[in-house]
Amino acid sequence: GWKPNISHAYWGIVLIWIASATLSVPFLVFHHLTDEPFKNLTAHSSFYRDKYACTDDWPSEGDRLGFTTCLLVDQYFAPLCFIFVCYLKIFAR
Repeated sequence: GWKPNISHAYWGIVLIWIASATLSVPFLVFHHLTDEPFKNLTAHSSFYRDKYACTDDWPSEGDRLGFTTCLLVDQYFAPLCFIFVCYLKIFAR
């Protein structure tokens, strides 16, 4: 069978970092700095007077939904399937 070595581990780490950086690019592109979330607050209004929040500002609702779905698949279902396959291989031994 296949035996992993140190080189495979390094390549795995590099690929994970590249995938993580790639998945973060839309957050950099579609962000918006605004004070809008704090405008309608009545409690502690002096505390929030000159505060800003960074929010996402997608061109369309479909784009936001598509990106959120990709994040769900990439960050939840893909690792879950990988772990499932690993446990299945261990169980098959």
